[in-house]
Amino acid sequence: MEQLALEYMLADEGTMYITNFALVVLGGFIARYLKTIEIPLRRVSYLFLIAGLYIGFAVSQLGWFLAPAAAEIGLLSVLFIVMLGIVVVFGMGYYWLSAGRSVDIDGSTGAAWLGFVPLANLWLMFKKGETSEPRHWAASFVLDPFLVILALLMIGFTNVVMDQMANYQPSDSRGNEAIVELAQKTLSVEEIFEAEARFSQASLPMKVDNITTMTGMVAEGKALRFIYDVEGGVTSFSPGFKAVVAKTPCEPESFLSVLKRGGKMIFEYNNVETGKEIDTITITIEDCRGV
Repeated sequence: MEQLALEYMLADEGTMYITNFALVVLGGFIARYLKTIEIPLRRVSYLFLIAGLYIGFAVSQLGWFLAPAAAEIGLLSVLFIVMLGIVVVFGMGYYWLSAGRSVDIDGSTGAAWLGFVPLANLWLMFKKGETSEPRHWAASFVLDPFLVILALLMIGFTNVVMDQMANYQPSDSRGNEAIVELAQKTLSVEEIFEAEARFSQASLPMKVDNITTMTGMVAEGKALRFIYDVEGGVTSFSPGFKAVVAKTPCEPESFLSVLKRGGKMIFEYNNVETGKEIDTITITIEDCRGV
């Protein structure tokens, strides 16, 4: 289960989105067979409750911030199950609310699944109900505007929370020592390098010093290639440069355990003025013995 949790946390956004959507739909199917909705839900009530459901879901996703602590005490699998379970529960609630809106429209739950379809769910949101009874003027002109305003405020707060989550994905926990150690023990060398290369793309190009810029990182099976552009007319490095390069990947908190499993780090340096390769340095576990 820990491996599955790590693979999910290190997955790309597309894979994560598809997984979550599938869990939401699963929640919808569970809700459909658990309870038949017969109470109609008006448009304003639907908007308000959907906004409440979304805000609850958004706040619950802050639980991913607990991933480093959970990994340190051996409960990452538990957190993973709970967080995915919340997605299923969200799908259940979404189906029940959409079913209530469908009942208000035509007396049946047949249109409930439209709530899960982008753009089509707008029809479910705005279609005038046909089963609603006449209401007091205060409900229409006081309560409804109040609920709409409150729903919009809730949606705004949800957007703030989701913006924070956009800056922190489950994969961001990979910098935590406990998660790094767990990943290096659980995942294959290829999976570790693929994830590292994928998530590093967002921070590239990255200035290393006054004349060196890292422009690329590519996973090549059991090798991870770092690509650097070097300015200042440099055409060669001193004989001791390889030992300097080996220092970081050979540290225990870096890639030492991966190198012990047969991984290797390739550092490619190119002259930015001439476009020619200055040197390519390959670091294996053998190079760490003298560091």
